[in-house]
Amino acid sequence: MAKHSNGPKPPRTLGPHGLRLWNAVHGAYAIDDVGGLELLCLACQALDRAERCREAIDRDGEMVAAPNGGLKSNPLLRDELANRAFIARTLDRPSNVGWQPPPSTEDDGIDAKNPHPH
Repeated sequence: MAKHSNGPKPPRTLGPHGLRLWNAVHGAYAIDDVGGLELLCLACQALDRAERCREAIDRDGEMVAAPNGGLKSNPLLRDELANRAFIARTLDRPSNVGWQPPPSTEDDGIDAKNPHPH
């Protein structure tokens, strides 16, 4: 795959929020398996969708007209939350989806046995 900023190019087109997440995750993790790349792409697409929902909610309001003339919660609130929950679950445990920190290319000077010297 072609490189895209910090890693391979996403398998599908991403919006600005999703592409920013794609690049940030590739800056923090070495992802080289098809499943891990697909999960990241799905999380990035979910972020783009959640942000579009948020824009519509901000425009239309959190409460919208109900068929009976009253008010009801904007249905996009549930969609936004569902997308953000998927992103959180995917990013919460990177080792579960095969993402590993990239190998260090330089000595960071931190002693693993004593990372906080006095």
